[in-house]
Formats: sequence, C-alpha cells, structure tokens
Amino acid sequence: MDRRTIIGIVLAVAVYFAWLSWVESTRPPVEEITTEVAVDEAVPPGPVEATAPVPTTPSPEPVQVASTPLRTGSFHGCGASLDWSTSGGRITDVGFDDYQSPYEVTPIWRHIGNIVQGKSEGGWQPYGEDPGPAQLLQGEADVLALGAGALDRQPADVTVVSESADELVVRGTTSDGIEVTRSIAAIVNTSEEEPCRLAVDVTWRNTTTSPYNDGVWMAMHDDMPGSYGRYANAVRPFASADGDYETWNKLEKITGPEPMPGAVDWIALADRYFTFALIPSGTNAGAAVFSPVERGETTMYGVHYQVARTIEPGESLAESFVLYIGPKEHGVLKGLAPGLNKLVQLGWFAFFGRFLLMLLHMFYGLIGNWGVSIILLTLLVKGAFFPLTQTSFRSSQAMQAIQPKLQEVRERYKDSPEELNKQTLALFRDNGVNPLAGCLPMLVQMPVWIALYNVLLSSVDLYQVEFLYMKDLSSVDPYCILPAIVVVLMLVQQRFMPTGNMDPTQARLMKMMPLLFGFFFFTFPSGLVIYIFFNMVLTILQQWWIKRSYAMAAPNMGVSNG
Repeated sequence: MDRRTIIGIVLAVAVYFAWLSWVESTRPPVEEITTEVAVDEAVPPGPVEATAPVPTTPSPEPVQVASTPLRTGSFHGCGASLDWSTSGGRITDVGFDDYQSPYEVTPIWRHIGNIVQGKSEGGWQPYGEDPGPAQLLQGEADVLALGAGALDRQPADVTVVSESADELVVRGTTSDGIEVTRSIAAIVNTSEEEPCRLAVDVTWRNTTTSPYNDGVWMAMHDDMPGSYGRYANAVRPFASADGDYETWNKLEKITGPEPMPGAVDWIALADRYFTFALIPSGTNAGAAVFSPVERGETTMYGVHYQVARTIEPGESLAESFVLYIGPKEHGVLKGLAPGLNKLVQLGWFAFFGRFLLMLLHMFYGLIGNWGVSIILLTLLVKGAFFPLTQTSFRSSQAMQAIQPKLQEVRERYKDSPEELNKQTLALFRDNGVNPLAGCLPMLVQMPVWIALYNVLLSSVDLYQVEFLYMKDLSSVDPYCILPAIVVVLMLVQQRFMPTGNMDPTQARLMKMMPLLFGFFFFTFPSGLVIYIFFNMVLTILQQWWIKRSYAMAAPNMGVSNG
C-alpha cells in the first residue's frame, strides 16, 4: 500500500478518536447518586400482541380522589433493591448489592494539573472514596407508575395493599376514575441456569359509569443527562417492537411522544452495564411510546407502555410482565427475550463483537482471570490475522526495496503517463510486488478491531475487575503506567516502518503519531489498553522478524534493500 494511503488511514482514525476525546472533555459529568441494592425471579415471556397508541380524547369529568399519606420503602430480590414511593406509585431508584458504583478515578496527570491550578484538596486518591453500592436510576425516577389518559398526566397515587418479603401490592385511582393495581413478586427458579427475575402484574379497572376510551399506561422514565461521555454510565430508554430495536440518545431533539408500531417485545432503561428491562408475557396488547414527561420542574425521558382499548364500566384490563434487573450479561439477556441482548451495544460490527465476547468468556471459563483472558484473546486475534499482516508487512518491505528503481522509472517517463504506468506495473510484476497487498489486510481487519474495542468498552464482565495494580479494567489507568509504556512501544515500532519513500512532511507526521495516539491511550479503559499493549508487542516482534528475514533475502532478489 502507498505510504500516503497509510498516513491517510492513520490520520483519519486519529481525527475520529480526537473528536471523541474532545466531545468527552466538553460534556458535563453525569451525576452519580448512591443508594442501597437487591431483587428475585419470575415467569418466562410469552406471545405478544399490540395495537397503535391511543389518540388523546377529551377526558370525563375528574373524579374526587382521596389523598393518601406519603410512604416510601424498598422491595428486595435478585440481588437488587427497588426503592418505591406511594406518590405516583413509582419506583424511584434501583441499586445492586453485589456491585459498587463507578470509581471516581483521578489520573495522576489530572491531579498534577489540579495542584498547579490550586484546585487540589488533600492527597491524591487514584480511585477516589468508597463509591458505595451501584445504582441504576437517578434517585427520583418515575418507573412502573400507572396512569390513564394523556401520557403527560401525573400517575395515580397509591396505598400499600399488602407487603411481604416476596411480594408488594399497591393500589390507587386516577382523576378519571380508573383504579390501578400493581404487584411485584419474586418467583423461585425451577433451574439454576435460569436468571433471577420478577413478576409484575398490573390492572386498570373502570370505576365510572361510562366507557373509558382515553387509553391507559405504565411509565418508565428517569431524569437523564442530555449529553454524556463515552465512558459514562448514563441511563437511556430502549424498546423493541416486532423485532425492531430503538433507543433515544439525543434527548434534546425530543419534543413529544414517538410511538413504535408493532407488538412490544420489551422496554428498558439501561446504562453502560446495568438494565431495568420489562418483558410482556401472555396476551399483552400494549404499544411502546418514547416520550418526555414533566415532573415538577424536571423533564424526564423514557418510554410508556400504552394500551389502546375501551374499558367498559366495571371492566378490568390486566397485563403481565417479566422484570429483569441486573447486569447486561449478553448470554442472560439473549435468553430472556428476542433482541434483548442488543442492550449490550457493540456498534456497527456487532456480529464480530458477539463472537469475540464468546471467546472472552471461553477463556475466562478456562483461566478464571479476565485480565489473562484479554491477553489470550489478543494472541488468538493476532494469530488469526497473522498471514494477512505478514503479507502487509512483506509488501511494505518489498515496496521499500524497489524504491530506487521506481524513482528511476518515474524520472525516465515523467513526460509520458501511459508509459510510466506500464513500466511501473512491469517493475511491480518482475519483483513480485502487489501495491494493494499492504492495504487490503488492514481494511479487512478494521471491523474486527472496532468490534473488539466495543466489546472491551461495554462488557460488564470487566466492571471493577482487578488485574495487576489496576482496580478496575473498565476505567482508565490512574497511574498512567500502561498507557505510557504503549507510547514508548509506538516509538519503538516506528524504527521498523519503512520511511525511505516518504517526503519530509510525511516523515514528520509519522513521528507525531505516538503523541496523537498516546493521548487516546490515557483515556481508554484499562482492559482495552491491555489489549493494545500486547497487540503492539506482538506486532513489533513480527515486524522485526520480517525486516530481518527480508534483509537476508534481499540480495538474492536482485533489489536494493534501501
């Protein structure tokens, strides 16, 4: 491949990651709220039916609803705790007993910068204070709240009907006279292989003397940050209907309800590692509607489960769901509902990502260490592409070796483009050089590299996993040891790259590469830097071996080694 093409590809990648890093640095930090945690099990999902969302029609005269005293509490099960309130009957927060909140990592370079600017308070704490139990929602969420009519209405206040270690039942009445009832119950698994789930049953009953046509709903909303960094645990709404999967990322563009056509497969709130996923079971007839709602002075974003059906006087409408609350483990999500594993966001090349994630789990099953598993995955990926990289490196060496003759041809036929092309191709043919051989292997590998990047970035298996001196493979290395070593290795690697055919500008750009990419390495999760480190070590060894073997063979090929 022409050296200019290599420089172009490298610069394109550099600009892309520089843009990501700049966006990361300009975004406001995501607020983290610490709460307590835990949860239990439920029933398998069944067939689903849905209809379009109900158009809003004038509501009947308001019904006088008796005020209820405010009460809060927690429902525990499956290693999580659901904090609830009788105000709106909502789940306000979800926490996990077996996981901590993300560390507040302070890299050494940032700490030094704070000292210089006079912002440092106390000594350096690489991983910050004890973060406490992990939490998914922002502490004042509006989840599993039941209501009727327009989606921006307040949900019904409730009272506790019954409460035990295994079940919580609440009931209330909307201003339209629709009585709402919701139960959350833990169900014991019949097999150890089954993930822990909860059963959620809801009922809307028309207590008035007129048919109710305005539709009923259940809300899944939270106070979400408008923008967030690539490595932040920001919550976003997700939904799937008839196999089509959607999410909201750019909340600032949302102005009103956006329904999804088709039968609901599932709806969920999820951050980078955890999810609160609601899966319809039985003959549910609701639709998913992405929607903002106003709660006091706060605009919350999320998704409604809305049922468009007339409820006659005295009639009840019942719906059942399976609720999964926990880490976004790919295998677990895949078994719960069609497409739920897409919550593990692996980017454009998810097909390769899922295969690499399976290999990572296979190595962990054999070794029992995630850091070593990443190293083994690096070795396997490098070995799989060894023939391609071998071809690429050999082509670069061969192209470098014929540069003097190539330059002679260019000078001799500079006034005859047609003859120049003919003689150039002849020179390539006589010396066994394929100008595309160095480019194609790199292009073929790029989807796998990008997929592996997303796997290491999004895998909950690396969340707060310790390896060597690092406490969390999903966060940056606060000591900056491994990223610094990688930058040094990039400088070493430059010594093995042919530069004889480069002009001075290209040569200077190549020397700047370690500085450009070094900036990224200091912001990447530690697990990803481990992969980059070992991949680079193997690449340097391979380049050294090819350069050495080619130098020994060059005299017999009748070309100059340059």
